[in-house]
Amino acid sequence: MNCRKYAIGFLIFLGCVSLLSFSSFGQRKSPAAGSGLAGVKRYVGKVANDKVIANPAVRKELIAVMGARRYRLLDHYTLVQSEVDMISGDVVASGCAPHECMEKSALVIVDIDGRKVHAAIFENPRLTIYSREKTFDFLPNGLTDWVRLLVQAQAEDGVRIRIVQK
Repeated sequence: MNCRKYAIGFLIFLGCVSLLSFSSFGQRKSPAAGSGLAGVKRYVGKVANDKVIANPAVRKELIAVMGARRYRLLDHYTLVQSEVDMISGDVVASGCAPHECMEKSALVIVDIDGRKVHAAIFENPRLTIYSREKTFDFLPNGLTDWVRLLVQAQAEDGVRIRIVQK
Protein backbone atom coordinates (compact mmCIF):
# COMPACT_ATOMS: atom_id res chain seq x y z
CA MET A 1 0.00 0.00 0.00
CA ASN A 2 2.83 2.39 0.91
CA CYS A 3 4.60 1.71 -2.40
CA ARG A 4 1.41 2.39 -4.30
CA LYS A 5 0.98 5.71 -2.47
CA TYR A 6 4.52 6.80 -3.43
CA ALA A 7 4.04 5.64 -7.02
CA ILE A 8 0.83 7.70 -7.36
CA GLY A 9 2.57 10.72 -5.79
CA PHE A 10 5.51 10.31 -8.16
CA LEU A 11 3.18 10.12 -11.18
CA ILE A 12 1.37 13.29 -10.07
CA PHE A 13 4.76 15.02 -9.66
CA LEU A 14 5.84 13.95 -13.18
CA GLY A 15 2.53 15.18 -14.59
CA CYS A 16 3.03 18.62 -13.00
CA VAL A 17 6.59 18.87 -14.30
CA SER A 18 5.41 17.89 -17.79
CA LEU A 19 2.65 20.47 -17.72
CA LEU A 20 5.01 23.21 -16.62
CA SER A 21 7.61 22.39 -19.23
CA PHE A 22 5.11 22.15 -22.10
CA SER A 23 3.28 25.32 -21.10
CA SER A 24 6.42 27.34 -21.85
CA PHE A 25 7.30 25.28 -24.93
CA GLY A 26 7.44 27.43 -28.05
CA GLN A 27 7.33 30.71 -26.14
CA ARG A 28 10.09 33.17 -26.86
CA LYS A 29 12.38 33.80 -23.94
CA SER A 30 12.85 37.46 -23.07
CA PRO A 31 16.41 38.68 -23.64
CA ALA A 32 18.70 38.79 -20.67
CA ALA A 33 18.94 42.10 -18.88
CA GLY A 34 21.62 44.22 -20.47
CA SER A 35 21.57 42.53 -23.84
CA GLY A 36 21.06 44.42 -27.06
CA LEU A 37 21.44 48.14 -27.60
CA ALA A 38 19.16 48.99 -24.66
CA GLY A 39 21.65 47.30 -22.34
CA VAL A 40 24.02 50.27 -22.57
CA LYS A 41 21.58 52.56 -20.74
CA ARG A 42 22.81 51.20 -17.42
CA TYR A 43 26.21 52.85 -18.01
CA VAL A 44 24.85 56.41 -18.18
CA GLY A 45 26.54 58.52 -15.51
CA LYS A 46 29.42 56.06 -15.13
CA VAL A 47 32.92 56.04 -16.59
CA ALA A 48 32.27 52.99 -18.76
CA ASN A 49 32.94 53.86 -22.41
CA ASP A 50 34.78 50.58 -22.84
CA LYS A 51 31.68 48.66 -21.75
CA VAL A 52 29.43 50.58 -24.13
CA ILE A 53 31.78 49.97 -27.06
CA ALA A 54 32.29 46.30 -26.13
CA ASN A 55 28.54 45.62 -25.82
CA PRO A 56 27.96 42.82 -28.39
CA ALA A 57 25.11 44.61 -30.20
CA VAL A 58 27.01 47.93 -30.32
CA ARG A 59 30.23 46.21 -31.39
CA LYS A 60 28.47 44.31 -34.17
CA GLU A 61 26.87 47.48 -35.54
CA LEU A 62 30.10 49.50 -35.27
CA ILE A 63 32.07 46.85 -37.16
CA ALA A 64 29.34 46.73 -39.82
CA VAL A 65 29.51 50.52 -40.25
CA MET A 66 33.27 51.11 -39.93
CA GLY A 67 35.07 47.79 -40.25
CA ALA A 68 37.13 45.87 -37.70
CA ARG A 69 40.33 47.91 -38.17
CA ARG A 70 38.62 51.24 -37.52
CA TYR A 71 36.70 49.68 -34.61
CA ARG A 72 40.00 48.80 -32.93
CA LEU A 73 41.20 52.34 -33.56
CA LEU A 74 38.00 53.76 -32.07
CA ASP A 75 38.51 51.54 -29.03
CA HIS A 76 42.03 52.94 -28.61
CA TYR A 77 40.86 56.53 -29.14
CA THR A 78 38.45 56.22 -26.22
CA LEU A 79 40.92 54.85 -23.65
CA VAL A 80 40.91 58.18 -21.79
CA GLN A 81 37.27 58.08 -20.79
CA SER A 82 34.62 60.48 -19.64
CA GLU A 83 31.23 59.67 -18.15
CA VAL A 84 28.73 58.03 -20.46
CA ASP A 85 26.01 60.60 -21.13
CA MET A 86 22.41 60.68 -22.33
CA ILE A 87 21.67 63.34 -24.98
CA SER A 88 18.23 63.56 -26.60
CA GLY A 89 17.51 59.97 -25.56
CA ASP A 90 20.75 58.63 -27.06
CA VAL A 91 23.59 57.07 -25.07
CA VAL A 92 26.85 58.93 -25.75
CA ALA A 93 30.34 57.59 -25.03
CA SER A 94 33.42 59.65 -25.86
CA GLY A 95 37.09 59.77 -25.10
CA CYS A 96 40.54 60.32 -26.50
CA ALA A 97 43.85 58.57 -27.00
CA PRO A 98 46.28 58.62 -24.07
CA HIS A 99 48.64 61.63 -24.26
CA GLU A 100 47.00 62.75 -27.54
CA CYS A 101 43.60 64.16 -26.54
CA MET A 102 43.91 67.23 -28.74
CA GLU A 103 44.92 65.15 -31.75
CA LYS A 104 42.96 61.87 -31.53
CA SER A 105 39.51 61.36 -30.07
CA ALA A 106 36.33 59.45 -30.77
CA LEU A 107 32.63 59.43 -30.03
CA VAL A 108 29.97 56.70 -30.13
CA ILE A 109 26.24 57.38 -30.07
CA VAL A 110 23.75 54.59 -29.45
CA ASP A 111 20.25 55.47 -30.65
CA ILE A 112 18.29 52.94 -28.64
CA ASP A 113 14.86 53.83 -30.05
CA GLY A 114 16.01 53.86 -33.66
CA ARG A 115 18.28 50.87 -33.07
CA LYS A 116 21.24 52.60 -34.69
CA VAL A 117 24.84 53.22 -33.75
CA HIS A 118 26.84 56.20 -35.00
CA ALA A 119 30.52 56.97 -34.46
CA ALA A 120 33.09 59.64 -35.22
CA ILE A 121 36.87 59.51 -35.14
CA PHE A 122 38.94 62.67 -35.03
CA GLU A 123 42.54 62.41 -36.23
CA ASN A 124 43.72 65.99 -36.56
CA PRO A 125 42.90 67.48 -39.09
CA ARG A 126 40.54 64.75 -40.34
CA LEU A 127 37.14 63.98 -38.80
CA THR A 128 35.40 60.86 -40.10
CA ILE A 129 31.76 60.12 -39.31
CA TYR A 130 30.52 56.53 -39.50
CA SER A 131 26.78 56.07 -39.78
CA ARG A 132 24.12 54.43 -41.89
CA GLU A 133 22.63 57.92 -42.28
CA LYS A 134 23.69 59.48 -45.56
CA THR A 135 23.42 63.19 -44.71
CA PHE A 136 24.62 65.32 -41.82
CA ASP A 137 21.06 66.56 -41.19
CA PHE A 138 19.87 63.14 -40.04
CA LEU A 139 22.68 62.50 -37.58
CA PRO A 140 21.86 62.59 -33.84
CA ASN A 141 22.17 65.90 -31.96
CA GLY A 142 24.95 64.59 -29.74
CA LEU A 143 27.11 63.84 -32.76
CA THR A 144 26.46 67.07 -34.64
CA ASP A 145 27.06 69.12 -31.47
CA TRP A 146 30.37 67.31 -30.87
CA VAL A 147 31.43 67.97 -34.47
CA ARG A 148 30.55 71.68 -34.22
CA LEU A 149 32.43 72.10 -30.93
CA LEU A 150 35.45 70.29 -32.31
CA VAL A 151 35.48 72.36 -35.50
CA GLN A 152 35.13 75.57 -33.50
CA ALA A 153 37.91 74.65 -31.05
CA GLN A 154 40.28 73.68 -33.84
CA ALA A 155 39.44 76.82 -35.86
CA GLU A 156 40.46 78.94 -32.88
CA ASP A 157 43.86 77.22 -33.09
CA GLY A 158 44.06 77.92 -36.82
CA VAL A 159 43.40 74.31 -37.84
CA ARG A 160 40.90 73.57 -40.57
CA ILE A 161 39.14 70.25 -40.13
CA ARG A 162 38.25 68.08 -43.10
CA ILE A 163 35.00 66.19 -42.49
CA VAL A 164 34.41 62.87 -44.23
CA GLN A 165 31.23 60.85 -43.85
CA LYS A 166 31.29 57.12 -44.54
